[in-house]
Amino acid sequence: MVKYFLIQTPQNEKDLLKVCQDNFRKLNNIVPDIYKTIGKVDSETYDPGKVKISITDDTSDYLQEKLAAGANITLTKGSGGSDEILTVAAVAGEPALGNPGVNGYVLSSTTAGVRSWVVQSGGSSFTTNSKASMSADQTITDKTWTKVNFDTDVIDTDNELDNTNFTWVCTTTGTYIVSGVISWIANDQGLRAIGISEDGSAPGVTSYISTVQNAGALATTRTFIFGTISCTAAQAISIWGYHSKGSSLDIDSDGSYFAVFRIA
Repeated sequence: MVKYFLIQTPQNEKDLLKVCQDNFRKLNNIVPDIYKTIGKVDSETYDPGKVKISITDDTSDYLQEKLAAGANITLTKGSGGSDEILTVAAVAGEPALGNPGVNGYVLSSTTAGVRSWVVQSGGSSFTTNSKASMSADQTITDKTWTKVNFDTDVIDTDNELDNTNFTWVCTTTGTYIVSGVISWIANDQGLRAIGISEDGSAPGVTSYISTVQNAGALATTRTFIFGTISCTAAQAISIWGYHSKGSSLDIDSDGSYFAVFRIA
């Protein structure tokens, strides 16, 4: 709001000093309001409609030109006239956070809704990804835990598969998902089992073991195992098979695999 005041005119020399003092006092009272209204005044290029952003700003301009719209913000000037309005509005939708530029980051959000890129604590931020298959069928003796001959690399990002000893050997201490599938030749006698060995010996009562009680007479029977294991460097992991057919039984190399993936 602009303040107005009446400039007094001295009637004689006697009143001159007093009138000048009064007029100066009134002018001095409205100077702060002028600064609040139009910013710092440039005496050489003064325009009551132009502003400056700070005391160090040396260029005056109209408000719309001095404001810059940030990310997801719009500045819209209303129709021209004696009472123009500049509308500041947020753009609908998620903010553009860009790309972190490297692998191993996920988009995270706080309870307040603040989003940012953070280092992933598992999954793709680790390189270990191994999978092995069998190059040939394998005969397993009745009622005998036997290490399965996974001797062919399918994936081995960190060179951790030992195809001679049919094991995966940990190179970095961490937590891993270990899985395996054994495809048994069709036979309806006895059970089928698959187990994970964490120390090179046959699976025991504390091992991950999965069994199938009713084997198929006309189709391949598949046993599947899945476990989360904390491994230390140089520890060897392997998949073992077991059956109770009553005599030897073959594992079908087609459809049998052994895989390891690090998660932490």
